Amino acid sequence: PGKIGRWKPNPLGLYDTVGNVSEMVSSPFRMIKHKRVHGAAGGFVAKGGSFSQEYDLITPGYRFERSLVYADGPAKSNDLGFRLVVAAPEAVSSVGKQKEINQSFSVLKLVDFGGPGQGDKDQGDKDQADKDQAKRTPAKKMVDEEKFNGIQDKLPLEKINVLLETAVDPDQAALFESLRADIQGLNFNQKQSAETAIKTNCRNLLFMVYSIYNTEKRRLDALANAEVSKAMLAELATFSQAERDRDKEQYQTVTENHQRYVEQNLKLAQDFEEAMVKEFHHYLELLSKHDGFDSLEVNSLMLLIFQDIKGDDFYATTMRRAFQQVNTDLGNWRMGKRDLITVEAILKNSI
Repeated sequence: PGKIGRWKPNPLGLYDTVGNVSEMVSSPFRMIKHKRVHGAAGGFVAKGGSFSQEYDLITPGYRFERSLVYADGPAKSNDLGFRLVVAAPEAVSSVGKQKEINQSFSVLKLVDFGGPGQGDKDQGDKDQADKDQAKRTPAKKMVDEEKFNGIQDKLPLEKINVLLETAVDPDQAALFESLRADIQGLNFNQKQSAETAIKTNCRNLLFMVYSIYNTEKRRLDALANAEVSKAMLAELATFSQAERDRDKEQYQTVTENHQRYVEQNLKLAQDFEEAMVKEFHHYLELLSKHDGFDSLEVNSLMLLIFQDIKGDDFYATTMRRAFQQVNTDLGNWRMGKRDLITVEAILKNSI
């Protein structure tokens, strides 16, 4: 195996999703093998192919079962690995979400877990003394009240700018200047978080279309394999009784095998069809998230993602078709033409 990260990552930022070493995964792959669900107890699923396998198997959709234990002891492999994933908090993607979080914090109350005691009484006495002193001391004018009118309707940064312009006390002006720097930093971080959320969602849309393409290909392959076995059964049915009796055991074994292959591949094709429906529903959920995104920002980031798709290999060509499909579906979603977003439309563009 080679070092990780020698090649460019995929649009989700993941390295070595195909080739190098196969990736151990926790989710079972539903494929019938000798009338047993693939991924059942006693084995695990690996995906993506490895350096020791044929070129045709080096694809994100390739999955196969491996055993944990063999007759001579625990399984060992030099072409198998696993991926560590760290779950991060959801990025704050809009001003509305930020306000919602701020409001949640504002309703929190400080709780004294120490219980009542002399300290509470002393603090109460001090608070009362401060209030009495405030009544006797004239309030120091901090801002120009005439210029301060109407500040409630402004955004936080605008409010700080008004406070700076109207500040009379130098100490207060310094405090407002510090607050302005803090708010500018928060605004920058919020913008970065919003861009990350949009870019991640756009990449997820691309990969979901790519996954639908791949699932359909595997469904068609399963149906084609079933047809091959059906053709073989039809040919076996033309054998004369004498030909069948000549090697009765072999004839029966071949016939049963092809009957089982037909059953397995038809079931596999059905599984892929069901998986494609689930993938499409998830695709619609991802599209719905764009209701809260700025369309110009989305278009700008989509262009950057498209520029990252380079090369003329099968993967790059397919991803460019997926990009065209996502762009079309985003436009239809914004214009309310959601009846045009279908699995059939996606698959038509996969050809």
